[in-house]
Parts: sequence; C-alpha cells; structure tokens
Amino acid sequence: REGGALLTLGIVGVLGGSLLAVVGRDDPGLLSFGLTTLSFGAINVPLGVGLLDLRHRGRAEALELTAANSDMVAERLAEWAESERWKRVSFVVNSGLDVLYIVTGALLVGLAGRTNRPASARGAGWAMVTQGAALLVYDLYGIAATTRRARSLTGEALLDETLLY
Repeated sequence: REGGALLTLGIVGVLGGSLLAVVGRDDPGLLSFGLTTLSFGAINVPLGVGLLDLRHRGRAEALELTAANSDMVAERLAEWAESERWKRVSFVVNSGLDVLYIVTGALLVGLAGRTNRPASARGAGWAMVTQGAALLVYDLYGIAATTRRARSLTGEALLDETLLY
C-alpha cells in the first residue's frame, strides 16, 4: 500500500507539475511551483516503485510458511516484524524531513521579497510547503501501517513502550 500511495503521489506530482509549468510558463510563480512539484514527483515515482512487491515475494513466502513447521513460522514472523520496525524508523526519519521541507518552503515564501525573483521564490516555496505536507501525511500513514503490521506479527504489547525501536 505504501508503495502504491507514493507512486500515485509521484505520478500526480509529475503530471500536475508539468501541466502547471506549461500552462503557467509566462507566470514566474506558477512556472516555479510547477517545476518544483514536478521535481518532487520525479523523486517519488522511483521510490514508490521500489516499495512495491512486484515479484509478489511476500505472497510466495507466506505460501511457503503454510507447509513449514511451527519453529520456522515463528522465526519468519519475527523477521517480518523486524523488517516492519525498520520501515517504521524510515517513515519517522522521513517525517522529520517533511517538516524541514515545510519550514524551508515557508521561509522561502516569507523571504521571497528579498530575492531577485520574488514570484519564482514564492512559487517554489509554496510547492515545497504543499509537497512537504502531502509527504508528511503519507509518512504518518506509513508509521501507523508499519506499527499495526508489526503488532499483528508479534503481539499487541510489543510496541506500546515507544514509537521508535
């Protein structure tokens, strides 16, 4: 799910940013907003594809477990839970970066009047704010999803103490 969501966010960013840059090519703010959005999207597309299980490896491993003994099943479930914990850490780190995008974009908007091209600076700043906010929602969802999956693999009480491993 996380891979599909990031891929979708990336495709929307690439297409929407491209369209806005072309339509607003005579407006420095719109052009800058579009190109910045396109840039975020171009990064999110390959990252989203990388998160997809295109080879259905997870499904194949689950089917193998149906024929395995209980010790092997317990060991594999523990490995999957550990993998989910590391994914959660990645989402937490990325959430911090998202806040940094939002703050940096807001600063760019606020200080745009001090630049040689204030409309372009404002456009890029607002794009950073909106992309950072969208990514923050995505990463918060990722934190919740990986936490839920890790709990289901290992038991409810495992993750109650802290969000981070």
